[in-house]
Amino acid sequence: MVNYAEYLKQENHMIELYCDGACLHNPGGAGAYAFVIVENGRAYIQEKKGYRSTTNNRMELMSCIEGLKKCDQLLKHKGTKIFVLSDSKYVVKGAESWVWRWSRNGWRTKKGNVLNRDLWEELLGLLGKLQNVRFKHVPGHSGYRWNELCDELAGIAAIGTNLEIDLNYESQCAQIKAETFFGSELDRQFEMAVELDI
Repeated sequence: MVNYAEYLKQENHMIELYCDGACLHNPGGAGAYAFVIVENGRAYIQEKKGYRSTTNNRMELMSCIEGLKKCDQLLKHKGTKIFVLSDSKYVVKGAESWVWRWSRNGWRTKKGNVLNRDLWEELLGLLGKLQNVRFKHVPGHSGYRWNELCDELAGIAAIGTNLEIDLNYESQCAQIKAETFFGSELDRQFEMAVELDI
């Protein structure tokens, strides 16, 4: 049995990182990410994790981030090429071009603040640290063996027990709810004051 971690320390390689995310009721439902590290047609590492409340895009991003973290732990040669394969155009286009522009523009777009900034910043840091990372979009549910496996693993993790907390997402949701409540309450009090001519 080959020790994959030791094997990767010895020479340069080209590996494929397949990533996928899922959310049962998007946005806000239970979700999960999964990734599979493949070399020469063989899957060496596969991981998955579920969260109780999140979004599909966040899980797609997390699958890529956690997969690259695992690659960073294993790879000892800077020349190793990593091909990230995802069925999410959001991840692929974002990583190839959008994230660099967002970073330069203070994480703002014409429509407002960049969504999932916490994850994009983490991904940007990994891309700066790792070398030779390339992204490729693969169509979902189109017979790509390892993409199908990722999809299956994410689906299993999303319906599992003891789901993790996507802390940043839930904190953002709580803040929005609070702002909405207090905003509507202030509006109501203002309207009452106008009616009473206070």
